[in-house]
Amino acid sequence: MLDMAIIAGREIGLLVKSDVFLTVFALIFSPIVGLTCIAIAGIVHCSPGDSLLFCLLGASASYIAVPAAMRFSVLQANLSLLLPMALGVTFSFNITIGIPINNMIIQHLFAHLF
Repeated sequence: MLDMAIIAGREIGLLVKSDVFLTVFALIFSPIVGLTCIAIAGIVHCSPGDSLLFCLLGASASYIAVPAAMRFSVLQANLSLLLPMALGVTFSFNITIGIPINNMIIQHLFAHLF
């Protein structure tokens, strides 16, 4: 992970040059997965803490597992764009906005539904 973070930091300038679609996708995909995980956690009647943890694990899969898997499985993958997108955009979004919003949604659902 440290090696990938160094690559991401070195290539962060590519985000400015990249297509807008990639940035929008990086910002939208993680919340969609997070909301899906909240719904699944509600269906299986998880506690609020377990629901938040499940949501965070699902939403963070795009910047924890995928870059490492892509690095070794798809040799032609453009890591210089993939890593800054995952670590620079999606991770930052999840830490600053995603976690608090998902927690508010979970707390609201549990206060009104259970």
